[in-house]
Amino acid sequence: MVLTHPIQSRYIRHGDDIYAQVISPVAADNQVVIPAGILMRGTVDRLGRHGDRGELYLQSMSIMYPDGYVAPIAGPITLESDEGYALKDPGKGRGAALIAGPLAGTGLGALIGHSVASSQGTTLTSSIPQGCTPSSPGCLSSSITGPPDKGKDTVIGAAVGGGVGLVAGLLLVGSSHNFFLDVGSPLEMVLPQPLTVERDQVAAATRDAEKRPAREQPVAQRPQPPPPDTNNGTCWTPGRPGTPGTDIPGTPGTPPTPYPCP
Repeated sequence: MVLTHPIQSRYIRHGDDIYAQVISPVAADNQVVIPAGILMRGTVDRLGRHGDRGELYLQSMSIMYPDGYVAPIAGPITLESDEGYALKDPGKGRGAALIAGPLAGTGLGALIGHSVASSQGTTLTSSIPQGCTPSSPGCLSSSITGPPDKGKDTVIGAAVGGGVGLVAGLLLVGSSHNFFLDVGSPLEMVLPQPLTVERDQVAAATRDAEKRPAREQPVAQRPQPPPPDTNNGTCWTPGRPGTPGTDIPGTPGTPPTPYPCP
């Protein structure tokens, strides 16, 4: 069978109906029992997802012949989609978290990095000439604390925070059990028990189906995964701290430079 209406699991509830169409005729004793094009209606018990397959647990199903004859199929019945057709549906809240997480993490990380930089300065230490010790006369070591390099620490904090937020968002989206099956998704069903139909009713419906064939729902193509992301993000060349001014003006520092990661 194939679906004639899409299924979005987070909107389907116990007792709702789903609809599918038979795409291959079913025969018994050399006689067609269920012609191609016949519609099926199922009453949902619950839905589930197994990997990239959708699982539909039904209370019952009905075969709806075009002349009005309905053949019931007692449940419970399990339908399963083909592999690769059940697309993950994280929902609005989880999808928003995937976007908001990195943004919030970036902002928080930048704030922390800026605060750390504000409390620490850049220390420059002069070297001691060879053969001297710090206690030797004329051999003095000195250190100068300059202004903090806020830009570099802010960028590093933003990058770390954004990465943490992205990981948290992906974990939240990946934990969703909701899925989406589009129109045309193929379904498989195994009868849980023998099905009995009225021979005369089925024969009349089959003749009617041959004279007026129903429009068949084509099988949808298997959803293709998105192409790999070749953008590895933004890398940064390290900046250079400036030197403090003493008797002469110091040299200004250079900020980090962004470039596409290889």
